[in-house]
Amino acid sequence: MKIPIFTVVLLNAVSLTVGIQLSPFFIGSQITPVAYIAPDNQTNSVPLPPTHSTTLVTTVANDETIHQTEKSNFQTIAETLLAQKSSALNMALLQSTVAQWSSTDWPAALQFSYQNKPELLVDTVIAITGEQGNTEIVKWLNTQDAHHLYPTWLSTYFDHLTNDDFSQYDLHAMLDFANKQLEGKTQTDVINTLITIWANEDALAALDWLQEHIEGTENSDLYRTVLNRYIEEAPLGAAKFINTSSLDIGPTNFTKRLANQLAEEDIYKAIDWATTLSPEEELTAMAEIMTHWTKSDTSGIALNYLLSRADMQNHPEVFQASIVNIANKNPEQLMKRLSEFSETAQINVVGHVASTMAQQNDAYQFESWLNTLPVGKMRATASLAGVEANMYSNPTTAFKLAENIINPEQRLYYLTETAKFWSSTNKEQARFAIQSTDTLTEKQKSTLLAELSR
Repeated sequence: MKIPIFTVVLLNAVSLTVGIQLSPFFIGSQITPVAYIAPDNQTNSVPLPPTHSTTLVTTVANDETIHQTEKSNFQTIAETLLAQKSSALNMALLQSTVAQWSSTDWPAALQFSYQNKPELLVDTVIAITGEQGNTEIVKWLNTQDAHHLYPTWLSTYFDHLTNDDFSQYDLHAMLDFANKQLEGKTQTDVINTLITIWANEDALAALDWLQEHIEGTENSDLYRTVLNRYIEEAPLGAAKFINTSSLDIGPTNFTKRLANQLAEEDIYKAIDWATTLSPEEELTAMAEIMTHWTKSDTSGIALNYLLSRADMQNHPEVFQASIVNIANKNPEQLMKRLSEFSETAQINVVGHVASTMAQQNDAYQFESWLNTLPVGKMRATASLAGVEANMYSNPTTAFKLAENIINPEQRLYYLTETAKFWSSTNKEQARFAIQSTDTLTEKQKSTLLAELSR
């Protein structure tokens, strides 16, 4: 085991404080273990894992082994500090000593701490064993459920636990104890920690325990934690539970998550599940499902499905999720089937297609496509998309397209913004375009020209 240099400095400082000579295996900037120190054999009524006799084993040049029994240096320092007058410095040094002791011989450190200052030191030992992923100490913790510090110790262990293998823990028994014996914030913290761990191991088992012991109305966050994991583990099972559960845990919070998870696995199963929901929830789910579907190789089938559902075309979120991806992948396909959409939907489709066309084609090609659209709202919508795409890269085209915008406020805004940028690169051309357009009033022209002259 390597011990950092600051530890060597600290322990040497402790040795000076308490007058102890540290063992000769402190070498250089770190401690090199040429010896194995096992725990002291002390009788104790406290239930602890079995300890061993303290034996220092060193190998000498002739390969003979010399056995020498002595106390651990950590124990000697700890006992000396404990015997001295209590002070903030001594207690800090004592905790540091016990922490280092725990990292090499936790049973002995725990025995000492429990016998002498459990309120101060046991928590330190438990934190260190948690960080080391030590599962043996849980056996000892389970014997301490009557101790008034048990909730604190249990919480400390799991707060510091770095081991992700929980197969050796009886989480069910720990949760039962916490639910029956603990109270208030301590109970909440311990149950939250344990149920989260259990959900990561077996979400369904954790959910079963929750249903049996915890009311969802008052503990909806716990259910959400477990259900979010259950959705990842078994989305169809989670969907069935949420659909049939009478718990007031806000099922709508899970609709999008479930839809995403199911759509990643099987689009058609996701749709079948969505149809079991209320009309409003179904559309919420379909927005997520259509996002996945229209990105796939079967986006043409997705378009057929969209066109067969008037409710989906009239739902802004579903429509947006569906059209954006198809417009990016195959705008020509949308334009060929434009007449199959409702009149309102047609305007929206053209807007999305225009955005794609403006980004994927040069200004001339875009204008050529734009001129194939009927004059009116449809062309105005497409023009707006073209303006936004060309405003900073091709202000000449953007200004011309902005003249097609029907809404007077929008038209003035885009003509103004385009002219401002255009003026920064070619002021004369921008001024000439403003003076020549017949889509601005004389007053609007004067105001805009004055603004460009500032």
